[in-house]
Amino acid sequence: MELALPTRSLSVTLQQSRTVASGCVTSAGQIIKTATINFKLCKRDSTKQFHNSKFKFPLVYCNKSGHQIGS
Repeated sequence: MELALPTRSLSVTLQQSRTVASGCVTSAGQIIKTATINFKLCKRDSTKQFHNSKFKFPLVYCNKSGHQIGS
């Protein structure tokens, strides 16, 4: 799971990711590594959609073939 919200601090984002992982015991989840990177280094298409400041929720990610993933 990857959360990319530019207005939130890293610790708040990590706390939110633990909360969002429903069905998982909080102590069982492990976050291996976190980092803030330049948007030009971002490789995941599902994360790149958050770089547009004009986006509206809910965001629906379309894969390369044009099929919607998650709705």
